[in-house]
Amino acid sequence: MLLNIDSNTTPIEVPIQREEREIKKVWYLAAPQNLNPSLRETSTSSEDVTEDLQTIFETSSTDNEEQQTKNLTSFWDLESVTIDFRYFTTNFEQDNLLIQPSITGTLPNGDRLSLTSGFNRFQQPEIDSIQNIPLQFDWEGKIAGLESAIGTGIDWFDRVTPALSFRANSRVNIGERASLSFFVEHAPYKFNAKTVENEITNWRYGPNLFWQISPDTSFFSLLRWGRYSDGNHEQQSFSRLEHTSGEFQLAANLFNWRYREDKEIESGYFSPEDFLVINGELIWNKNIFSWLDCNLSASVGQQRLQGQWDFVYGYGGRCTTTLAEDIFWDLDYRFSNVLGDNSNSRYNSETWRTILRVQL
Repeated sequence: MLLNIDSNTTPIEVPIQREEREIKKVWYLAAPQNLNPSLRETSTSSEDVTEDLQTIFETSSTDNEEQQTKNLTSFWDLESVTIDFRYFTTNFEQDNLLIQPSITGTLPNGDRLSLTSGFNRFQQPEIDSIQNIPLQFDWEGKIAGLESAIGTGIDWFDRVTPALSFRANSRVNIGERASLSFFVEHAPYKFNAKTVENEITNWRYGPNLFWQISPDTSFFSLLRWGRYSDGNHEQQSFSRLEHTSGEFQLAANLFNWRYREDKEIESGYFSPEDFLVINGELIWNKNIFSWLDCNLSASVGQQRLQGQWDFVYGYGGRCTTTLAEDIFWDLDYRFSNVLGDNSNSRYNSETWRTILRVQL
């Protein structure tokens, strides 16, 4: 199986798969560094892995069954390799570069285990750049019948103290078309070079709700509370109502962010006491060729910072190319003028992302 990297999916999907896709869309609402870093991609559920393994057994010949059984009894049956390259920049000369390869495999009991490492670099004016090497382990399976994921890791930096990280979430289905999950994470806040230099860490926790209202309409909402090592507290909420019609998707987004104190000058991160974004989004998906699948999106709306309203817009696109039977390449670009600091200057951000995926 492949890691599920924001692929286009049909309107009728199980809640767990749609929920993961909705979480990814939070990144496209505002500037990527503005939102919860814990809202990252998650891989396909362990139930899907189990179903695929059963299919292998049912369709394989007698000669292959013995070999497949042997592979399944190995400690870690590798299934995919992913190389994730991201570059984020603003018109204030803040640059974040992330290069993170990961390996994912299946354990003998059907659970999934992933290993991620790589190289990250954070740059901004008047601060020496900081290099980072992360090492993360993530497990997915079931705990007490609940689909769950647990991860741990360590981040090494070239000129600050190493930091440990931990994350976990569990999900329960509500009927056939809804699911409720709870997320918790502790990690260094890699917002920019200054937050890394100041060794800011935080706890974030809260629930996610996904509801497939009808085959063509879905609703997703999340709530996050945060506690920072500098004494600050935050609250985030995000809701999205989406309708699909043929190749098009129309969505309404509402994002709210509040901090107890504005710590931007002291600690280096965007920490508004009152920040709200409301927008509408139009998405077009098209399988152009058998080897090329593309997605274009545009959004317009309003943002409020400290009581002042401004026009907000964004646009972007993503194409997935099939290079070979088991090799896929994604190229993604996003632009947004959603604020990322408390200045009155025009704020523009760009994000380039490319992903190479190999099925083993």
